[in-house]
Amino acid sequence: MAANGSAFPNFDPTKMFKDLPMSGGFDMEKLSQMHARNVEAMQTANQLATDGFQTVARRQAEIMKDAMEQFSGAMKDMMSANGTDKSGTKQAEIAKQMMEKAVGNVRELTELATKAQSEAFDVLTKRWMASLEEARDVFAKRG
Repeated sequence: MAANGSAFPNFDPTKMFKDLPMSGGFDMEKLSQMHARNVEAMQTANQLATDGFQTVARRQAEIMKDAMEQFSGAMKDMMSANGTDKSGTKQAEIAKQMMEKAVGNVRELTELATKAQSEAFDVLTKRWMASLEEARDVFAKRG
């Protein structure tokens, strides 16, 4: 393998097809550039998706840690209130707080995941639209 990571370091597809007579006649240089931009957009979208899902995973770990700490504290509170007239009320209040927190956490994780997907999809959508314009130029008859 070559130092630049390519198995074919001297291969240039634009030169390979440059002098071929083609009935439609398209610009191989423009086609090559168009595909290079497509690959770049895919790499960018993949990086955005990876970064976004790493953010989601980190946040999930934080939420789990917080939930375990909250659960431990809630158990202590319920045990200290056990046997008193207010123990049922205390347990219900703790359960309500934990449920509200869980719903908020799910909402937050959903928003993080949606943001990651949207950013990656936006990159690909913009590239797709640009590719359509470029394809028109690439495959236009030479004149």
